[in-house]
Amino acid sequence: DKSYIGGWDKRVQSLCNVINSSKDMYTTSSCSGRVILKQLNIEKQQNVFLFTSHDLVSFDEVQFCIENIETQNFPLELLQESLILHVAVRDIEKAIDFISIAKQSSCNQCGIISVKNWGVIVEIICDIKLQSLILSKDFFENNQEYFEEIIFIMNDNLKNNWEIISKLKTNLEIKLD
Repeated sequence: DKSYIGGWDKRVQSLCNVINSSKDMYTTSSCSGRVILKQLNIEKQQNVFLFTSHDLVSFDEVQFCIENIETQNFPLELLQESLILHVAVRDIEKAIDFISIAKQSSCNQCGIISVKNWGVIVEIICDIKLQSLILSKDFFENNQEYFEEIIFIMNDNLKNNWEIISKLKTNLEIKLD
């Protein structure tokens, strides 16, 4: 798995195992969903995230992180992202079948992103996501109730996303047998 963390995070591992048990496909990258705090407009690269969690987060965790960020690093983005998978599939027909199963499992952003002579790359994204701007430490502190609610919604989104991962795993197990 060529994901950013170099392997599977625990909540997507069993889904990847099901996909990789097939003779017709394998995962090339995966993420079960996460909460990220990063500088605004900084492109994804190693060590760009100021905070990352693939688990539920508390307001206190985010607040602690923000309190320790230098003023010149603001504004910040607080993001909650959901499942993303990149899967190499043997051929177009198998890719279409895989996309159909993913859509039936509530992954509503699915498609073929590359076709090679050896197969097809499919991208599966669950688009349950949320992002918020944090202009400064003072802005965060003065809007604590707002950010508590944002973090509550992000955690709820992650839980819904994890249910979709479970549904996709179950649907794949049924269809791949």
